[in-house]
Amino acid sequence: MQEKLKKYSEFINVFTKTVDGFFEEQKEFIKCSSGCSICCQTGYYPFTEIEYAFLKIGFNSLEKETQDIIYQRAIEIYKNRKIFTQNGNELSNFSYTCPYLFDDLCSLYQHRGIICRTYGLISISARGENQFNMPTCLNKGLNYTNIWDEKIKGFSFEKAQALNLKSSPQAYPVRYESILKTLDYIDTGDIRMLFEWIIMDIPNYQEILNSIN
Repeated sequence: MQEKLKKYSEFINVFTKTVDGFFEEQKEFIKCSSGCSICCQTGYYPFTEIEYAFLKIGFNSLEKETQDIIYQRAIEIYKNRKIFTQNGNELSNFSYTCPYLFDDLCSLYQHRGIICRTYGLISISARGENQFNMPTCLNKGLNYTNIWDEKIKGFSFEKAQALNLKSSPQAYPVRYESILKTLDYIDTGDIRMLFEWIIMDIPNYQEILNSIN
């Protein structure tokens, strides 16, 4: 695992610089700022085993009280997911607030996952040519809303002209599954919801889960 962590750390350093460049190119449309945590409040948060191992490096530096809060949050999410699925809902529609979010800030920002680093950009979709995934914060009046036209569900050339923008909206190859394919040389391991990895780190976690009706 240590060798894989070393390779992943090297990858994430290069990857983050690349993504930061994308954000810089799109800065006229990006509203991300410290304290804006919409992307952390409702999500699925898939994490590979290697991503979580990297995250744990930061987690181990947190105070025990903070760690315990995160563990308890993960257990509560497990309870909520159980109720959600028992009510006949599709598991893929389940979302939750990231357990690492404190006062609208990520407590492990430097060790955050791949999907956390790309959120807010337009990504190239797997559905086909000229198909894109828009960031959900668009619906919250944030990224790309300055040129978005809700009536046509697309970008407004007139709005862009009025703002005298120097750039245009771009889609990037930052879809989570696509990025993972570039990491085949590392063997990233299983993919789970983030809170599931957290629960599995709790001593006697199986007993705790079995006690939840």
